Amino acid sequence: MLLGTKLFVFLELVFFWCVKMKFRFFVFLFALFFAGLAFAACGNNVCEAGENQCSCPADCGKCSGQYGNDSCKELGCVNGVCKIILKANCCGNGTCESSETYAACPADCTPKSIDISVLVPSAGDYFIFGEKANILVEILADKKAKVIGAIAGFRLGSKDYELYNDSKHGDNSSFDAIYGAFVDISPAMLGSNQMEFTATFRGVTGKAKASFLVKPDLNVVLAVPTSVSLGDILNLNGFVKAKARPAGIMLDANIFFQGKNVFSKVFASDANTGAFAFSYSVSLLDKLGEYSLVITGVDANGNKAFFQKAFEVKERVFAEKLSIKIEPLQKQSFGRGEEVPLVLSVFDESGNSVEKAEAFVEAFGEKTQFFEFEPGKYSVSFSIPFAAKEGENSFSVSAAKKDGSVVVAEAVVVGVIIVEKTMPIIEVVEPKADSFKIGDTVNFDVLAYYSDKSKVIDARAFALVNTKEIPLRQIEPGRFVGSYVFAEEDEGNPFFSIKVVDSYGNVGSVEKNVSVAGESFSHILAKNALFLIVAFIIAAIILFFIFAHGLGRALAVSKEKNISNIKAKIKELQANYFQKSLITRAQYESEAQKLNEKLKKAKGGE
Repeated sequence: MLLGTKLFVFLELVFFWCVKMKFRFFVFLFALFFAGLAFAACGNNVCEAGENQCSCPADCGKCSGQYGNDSCKELGCVNGVCKIILKANCCGNGTCESSETYAACPADCTPKSIDISVLVPSAGDYFIFGEKANILVEILADKKAKVIGAIAGFRLGSKDYELYNDSKHGDNSSFDAIYGAFVDISPAMLGSNQMEFTATFRGVTGKAKASFLVKPDLNVVLAVPTSVSLGDILNLNGFVKAKARPAGIMLDANIFFQGKNVFSKVFASDANTGAFAFSYSVSLLDKLGEYSLVITGVDANGNKAFFQKAFEVKERVFAEKLSIKIEPLQKQSFGRGEEVPLVLSVFDESGNSVEKAEAFVEAFGEKTQFFEFEPGKYSVSFSIPFAAKEGENSFSVSAAKKDGSVVVAEAVVVGVIIVEKTMPIIEVVEPKADSFKIGDTVNFDVLAYYSDKSKVIDARAFALVNTKEIPLRQIEPGRFVGSYVFAEEDEGNPFFSIKVVDSYGNVGSVEKNVSVAGESFSHILAKNALFLIVAFIIAAIILFFIFAHGLGRALAVSKEKNISNIKAKIKELQANYFQKSLITRAQYESEAQKLNEKLKKAKGGE
């Protein structure tokens, strides 16, 4: 508007000048022009030629506000023209700005890292022949944003597998962050198997490693009494499991006495439950002593079942049978080191409570006696050892009523408890700092122990910095050390954790928040070593030339001064002879010859 006003004033001055100079034709033209301006002025509510939203918003409307349904586009004047402008700091404008991250704005930003967490197999997992192992991973961007469209897979041996996010590969629901695949476990995989995972999303690739063990072991759960009497029938009931699943296989049971097979029977376990049962009659003619029961079997996939237990045959005849009722446990699974409380009642054949019975529980190779806390009721607790096998474990409870040293009645029952995974406790001694620079060396010093303060030994310990695994060595029971130098790719807030895997497959881990920013002096020196060497050489050459030039200049000044001194002595000699007559001619000539020779020598033989 200001420019238009100035133009109008200028044209008005030109018009009056034309009138004064009697240029009638130009006066007519200016009259027509002013008439047009009067009708085309901004503000007449008509958007005319020469006007637009930027030059005359009063007539043509304002050039502002959101463009359509796109919240990141708005209208604005650019060089006098109304154009579509992208908003700054707006998620969806196609530019990943400093205030945005992939987690907050995946439409604009690319993740800095793709992080793979292996869910299955976890530490200590194992598979058996014929099993279809369900491999599961979680894929996150920048450690927190779910990635649903990654190209993911893993290499196992010489074969590559693809990971799917379609809910058809054990991976929960479709399009979440859980990816899955199935692997058929074959005899060729016996032992330890290493897996290398990769996931790529928007040009960024993440990596991870994991391993699992293949051992073709079937679990036979069977409670065998520690002793039987001549004439008794040994009724045995148990079951076979392929890990947690029932296994129906052919079993071969044998009883040995002093290395000689005295009983043999082949039977099958139930395919639906894995249960089996058989009996052994202890003849009155059998010899007293220790017998050994061995059960073996192989399933269709080559997995093997093996069970062995000793029992003693004694010369006793029981007049009565007792019955034992174990009160239900508050829970079925216990951690290693945890106490298992048992309460039981003992009854005779008539259902009467039996007082002052001797009751024992045998579990994990230990035998513990019950305490009678009220008539006919007994209690005890036993501890789950840290060497206990993970999963289902059986225990047996026996009760006997004695008349002096003679057992007049007894009973044995079997129970099952589940041993949970037990995580070692990790205590980080070093590092204490949480801020580092690129090139800094971080020293690891960690302590690993169980809840009962016993130290973890024969374990594999390592630190994870992003996807890099740094092994830690054991320097004493329960103590592991190592070191790592932060690299440029660790800059920022790297994923930082320490893990300890004991010989039972239990995993203890601890995470630590650290930041890596800037460069250490040693890293700067190492990174710029070549430049510093070249700079040092150039500086040395420059200093050499400066020194040489200075030395040459000093020698030249010294030469000139020496020549000047000799010339002064020659003048003094001439004055003493020609003017003052202080010396003889012979003296003059002798001294003059000497000074001239010095002068010539000083000038370099010129």
